[in-house]
Amino acid sequence: MEEYELLMKKALTDFKTADHMIYVTYPLVNDPRIIVNIIDKLFNALINTITAILSYEYLYKRISRVPESLNEKLDLFKRIIDRRYNFDKGILGLIDDLIKLREFRNKSPMEFVRRENLIICSSGYNTRSINHRKIKEYVNQSKSFMFNASRLLVQNGI
Repeated sequence: MEEYELLMKKALTDFKTADHMIYVTYPLVNDPRIIVNIIDKLFNALINTITAILSYEYLYKRISRVPESLNEKLDLFKRIIDRRYNFDKGILGLIDDLIKLREFRNKSPMEFVRRENLIICSSGYNTRSINHRKIKEYVNQSKSFMFNASRLLVQNGI
């Protein structure tokens, strides 16, 4: 099995997990702290999908290498792959939002739940609020990208 196939299967598994968590698990437990896990699964799914597409392109010698760093992968995806396959432009903004959110959370010393929102507070008392609806929007925006990417790789080999 090729590397891009393994990456795409892992990405689809992570995406299905995030989708299940937002639509089934969250309404049952109603705990905003689950949102952090959903963000991580969704982020991993999107990055693995991009890496799978880049690995596919590398296999067929359309690109010279698959970059190691996240910024290089996103830049290459934006410059070459996005134009070739005409993916939704909003996916790059969504990934950027997820990156900023994860970085903000990693640097923050405190987070707490308030009125069904997860509030992340930085050391300078800047806050970011995340709620169920916003994460649901992220999952819905990702759905078409994941579908198109898996269709691209399925028709060509998976």
